[in-house]
Amino acid sequence: MRNWVAALVAAVLVSCALPASAATVTQTIHFSATDFIAYGAYAVPVEPVSGSFTLTYDPSVEVQYVSSGVTLNSINIPLDTNYPLRLFNYPALNELDVSTHAGPVIPGLFSLSLQLGTGTGSLIYTTLVDPKYLPFDPAGYGQFYSSNVTYSITQTPIPSALLLFASAIGGLGLIGRRRRNLAAA
Repeated sequence: MRNWVAALVAAVLVSCALPASAATVTQTIHFSATDFIAYGAYAVPVEPVSGSFTLTYDPSVEVQYVSSGVTLNSINIPLDTNYPLRLFNYPALNELDVSTHAGPVIPGLFSLSLQLGTGTGSLIYTTLVDPKYLPFDPAGYGQFYSSNVTYSITQTPIPSALLLFASAIGGLGLIGRRRRNLAAA
């Protein structure tokens, strides 16, 4: 009985010692952007631009160009699905970006940049990105920009400490079951 209590106390202490930020989270981000500045030959296709993404990542770790764990739930502007959405997380700057970069296709670029904790951000959308055309024909592309982005985040944390604690409790249960089986035999 004494070993079981000692193991339980050790599991609780270890799970409490892990930093709270060292956890993978799943976040659903809903955003809306208005008051666009348009450049080039094409107008803003719709206003407001709104949508939703689901991200699974560790917010304490800086990441760039990561496409796993990024899911587009909805958006009311066309995006080229040949190019994956990518996550950029900059914890030191308190910034989170979701974007896609493409070649000479329509659309070519989408970038949503969020200033975490402020509920604000910016959005850039370009209908054509091809460096060989832009210097010669700036009217051949369309780009619009908004710094009036609002968002909300719904978060479902999956703390590593909880997983460690659950595995410790499960291990203790297996040890207890084995002891009962040995005592019965």
